[in-house]
Amino acid sequence: MASSRPNPEQRKAAKEKRELIVLALSMGLAAACGLLYQLILGALSTYLVGNSVYQYSVTIGFFMFSYGVGSWLSGWVKTNLLLVFVATELALGIIGGCSALLLTLAYAEGPFFELTRVLLILSVGAMVGIEVPLLVRLFEERQKNLRVSLAHLMSVDYIGALIAGLAFPLILLPWLGLLGASLVTGLLNLLIAILIARLILKDYVSTGPMRVLYGVGGSGILGFILLLANLSPIEWMIENQFYNDRVVYLEQSPYQRIVLTRHKDDLRLYLDGSLQLSSKDEYRYHESLIHPGAARVKQLERVLILGGGDGLALRELLKYPSIKSIDLVDLDPRMVQLARSKEALRSLNQNSFDDIRVKVHHADAYSWVAEGDMHYDYIVVDLPDPHHVELAKLYSKSFYSNLKERLNEEGVMVVQCGSPMFSNTSYWMNHKTIESASLNTLPFHVNVPSFGEWGFVMATKNEKVLDRILPDTFDLNLRVGNNDLRFYSSLMDSALTTWPQDLKAKSQNIEVTTLLHPRVAYAFEKDWREWN
Repeated sequence: MASSRPNPEQRKAAKEKRELIVLALSMGLAAACGLLYQLILGALSTYLVGNSVYQYSVTIGFFMFSYGVGSWLSGWVKTNLLLVFVATELALGIIGGCSALLLTLAYAEGPFFELTRVLLILSVGAMVGIEVPLLVRLFEERQKNLRVSLAHLMSVDYIGALIAGLAFPLILLPWLGLLGASLVTGLLNLLIAILIARLILKDYVSTGPMRVLYGVGGSGILGFILLLANLSPIEWMIENQFYNDRVVYLEQSPYQRIVLTRHKDDLRLYLDGSLQLSSKDEYRYHESLIHPGAARVKQLERVLILGGGDGLALRELLKYPSIKSIDLVDLDPRMVQLARSKEALRSLNQNSFDDIRVKVHHADAYSWVAEGDMHYDYIVVDLPDPHHVELAKLYSKSFYSNLKERLNEEGVMVVQCGSPMFSNTSYWMNHKTIESASLNTLPFHVNVPSFGEWGFVMATKNEKVLDRILPDTFDLNLRVGNNDLRFYSSLMDSALTTWPQDLKAKSQNIEVTTLLHPRVAYAFEKDWREWN
């Protein structure tokens, strides 16, 4: 009777097949981790410093360069390929997993941010670059047909990159934030190393080196698990380094970092590190944003707000009994949910989202305006400053042209355009771009202590509408109901529209922003860099 036990050749073939499968999976996971580190460091640099195109360009450029360096270094490895791969994977897991934490701490300390970023990119990228050639050579040792081997490797590599590209914005970032995403990616590297050591390397390496590898890998895994278990207090501790006041709430939504701070009775909202409001003086900003334009609309019934997810512009508009409907378009559902549920914000916005006249749309403002067919008596554009290139489309000629199509003939539009003091060129570029859409404009400004001088632009199809204003404060307050305004009155229009010399355009060569030329983002970044 023939034996059913596999012979030595069969056992060897099964062992090589198992090793090939493990190495192929490692290739996919290594590709996923490499892309995740690029996304994490690029996103974190953008969050901390701004200018996403520059940050991602520098990050990707240095990563690609370091991949080449790593690939060259791998050529010096002549023996113990698997041992070198596992050791590299362990080092990558520890350094890459800590990369977001190290970069954030470097930014908090000040002068070492750029150096730390470059060193992290070069070291992480070089280690990823070492891994791929080593895996190819390990495959070559076990696979007679290298063409099939490389085809399998590359397909798994690309699949891993695809999974990572989808997982980062949809799962890791909203659920874990940048710090948590970095730790989980590092943990994945460490698990890959331990898996390969346990399934393959132990057959080729003596007990001593294996104990070292297990000790380093196990310590790293335990450390990362402890960090993940205490992720929230660590994030709170780090965030408090960036703000003068105590952080009372923080959340990473799929779109932005939301932070609330409090000092005594002053509640402040920050989005991606930029101050959005202070409860001490936000009424100056929001009354100026809403009422000068609303006072010029003869028949104020249908209103559109772009942005304004905190509900404060909405609060001011709801003081007008004549309004029948308000469409509010804000990209981030979490910001609106927070404004609806957080007691401090509800108190500030006076439960404005509960009004039956309000309809909220979570959509990209540019697409919503371009694809819509509604017409409005009053349009309020309360969007973030163009501190990212991708936001520049919301300050482009085509965007304002689309808004013009949504505006009734006697309607009014008001756009927040940033600070004419701190971002002078950016402000006046916004003004010129609005004019380029064949709209009549009235630039005006107000002093908000927490922000400094802040600027707006009022725009209409009909030039005569800009000259229209109620005769006195009494009539304006009758129009907005029983709620007295704390700051604005029609008597202040002359002050709001008078421009001191230091707020006027400082450059004679101001260009229009278009979709293909996001000039306003570069002007904004340059303006603020000169102040800092």
